[in-house]
Amino acid sequence: DGCVEGDVIAGEVVITGRLNGRVFAPTVSIEDGAEVEGRIFHTNVTVARGARVTGRMPWRPISYFETLDKLPEVRP
Repeated sequence: DGCVEGDVIAGEVVITGRLNGRVFAPTVSIEDGAEVEGRIFHTNVTVARGARVTGRMPWRPISYFETLDKLPEVRP
């Protein structure tokens, strides 16, 4: 039931509440009832039935995350 507004960078992310922002993680799970607005940069993503995603989910190779030392700038 939590809410995050901003960017998240981690090895694995599980979203069960609301998220408005960007996610940078090789493995992302979006659970039933979750609401996501933004971009999810991932290698593997699962979206449960009943989750809502508004935005993009661009795939990235695992090497992208191995060299990610800071969040990329937001582009208009």
